[in-house]
Amino acid sequence: MEEKIYFKPESPGKKKDHKFLKLFFFLLFLLIIILIIIWLLKGSKTVSGQYPENVRNEALECISSEIDYPKLGSYNVEPKEKELKISAIFKGEDTLVSLSIKDLLTFYSNHDAIIAEARSHANFNLSLRGSGYGTEKFENKFSIVSEKLLVTLTGKASEIDEYSKEYFSIKSEKIPTTISEYKQNYEAQGFTCKASNEK
Repeated sequence: MEEKIYFKPESPGKKKDHKFLKLFFFLLFLLIIILIIIWLLKGSKTVSGQYPENVRNEALECISSEIDYPKLGSYNVEPKEKELKISAIFKGEDTLVSLSIKDLLTFYSNHDAIIAEARSHANFNLSLRGSGYGTEKFENKFSIVSEKLLVTLTGKASEIDEYSKEYFSIKSEKIPTTISEYKQNYEAQGFTCKASNEK
């Protein structure tokens, strides 16, 4: 004779308990995953900026309408007007970032400006070569606009040394470091200087 096995159907209360346990373990699993992710995302705290405060950039500007920029040599034509401007950028008051020179020469004609550009450019390149530099050193540019000749050059602080200082009209024996030392160097030559840190 064949035996029949009967399963007693679960009571509705047990089904609810089963569903509740499944839901509880699922939520517990999610909570553990979230806590692990939060823990992994936690990094060490870093502070940017400088202590006690951010250092402000300072600037120095020195101008003369009398001084000739010596590295251009003679250009055989006399300019009607001239302006030699030296600009320096500093990090704070003690660290030079860059120095630049702008020599603006105004002639009586465009023809004179062209002659002056050819002569001064050649003289400048010969000076660079004599110092062991390439002709592109200090990002030098010679531009003619109408009867004006503009010569510009820029040097980063790392480029200013015993050999290059004369290209930036530094006449002091020791290379200046602070904004006040640079100001003193240029004013001693006859430049009129204005520093951004002056009240």
